Amino acid sequence: MKKLFLLSAIALFAVTTLNAQVGVDRDKNGQFYGGIQPGFPIGDSADLTTFSIAIDLGYLFELSDDFDAGVASGYTHASGEDGFDDFQFIPVAGSIYFNASESVSFGGDIGYAINAGSGGGGDFYYRPALVYKFDESNAIAVDFRTVSGDGVSFSWLGVGYRRSF
Repeated sequence: MKKLFLLSAIALFAVTTLNAQVGVDRDKNGQFYGGIQPGFPIGDSADLTTFSIAIDLGYLFELSDDFDAGVASGYTHASGEDGFDDFQFIPVAGSIYFNASESVSFGGDIGYAINAGSGGGGDFYYRPALVYKFDESNAIAVDFRTVSGDGVSFSWLGVGYRRSF
């Protein structure tokens, strides 16, 4: 747990201090984003995990005034419960978002979750999300993160900080 906390603190520091797009027109070149998000298990995963923490990274291109699309990845760690092992995965996904207004967008990711724990392999991954932007760089994201395969779905409801740079 100490390693997870340290990793989360380092990721949050890195996300909030980086600014790789200074002087670049984001409308033409897209933008990176990163975030950190605690989550709470729902459904089957509530019996096996107690809490999750996710670090999200992505790059979005503006397709039009209303739509952005790109790629997403990151790392999610869910703490095991009652003798079950922790569950870790790295999503590799495509993203699409609809900008409902200057400050609200919704959409999500769909792709493949690579098992980062013992056993390897992976399963289908999807993450619908709602994002509220405070300004051009800072936002709060609410999402429903799911890894589904072999008749079992592991899902977490998360709320966290997201920064664009």
